[in-house]
Amino acid sequence: ANMSSGREEAKAVAVGDMIFVLGGCDNKRQLFSCEVFVSARKEWRMWMSMSKSRSSFAACRCERGGGGRREAIAIIGGFNDRSAASMKEVEVLHGPRCSEAGGVEEREQGRGRRT
Repeated sequence: ANMSSGREEAKAVAVGDMIFVLGGCDNKRQLFSCEVFVSARKEWRMWMSMSKSRSSFAACRCERGGGGRREAIAIIGGFNDRSAASMKEVEVLHGPRCSEAGGVEEREQGRGRRT
């Protein structure tokens, strides 16, 4: 299965049996979008978007506290071609459970949170 668009300078983060691919550039511009490969279904699906397009950034899986274990993906720094400067921001994308394929569907319906 192929992603919806080709990407360079994107980052990939594995969470459970899924692979999240974040941002990067296509042939024309930097991307806000994030896609996830759900291995159980052998398909790519769109996930929530980042607040800003970026490339050349760091990304990692992390856990957020609270009443239960919830996975999240932290996006750190990078380059935004609109500001033509390196970014200092850290963005955390999280939803009900990144490690469950059902969580992807919930995020697609707008129930995920972005901080």
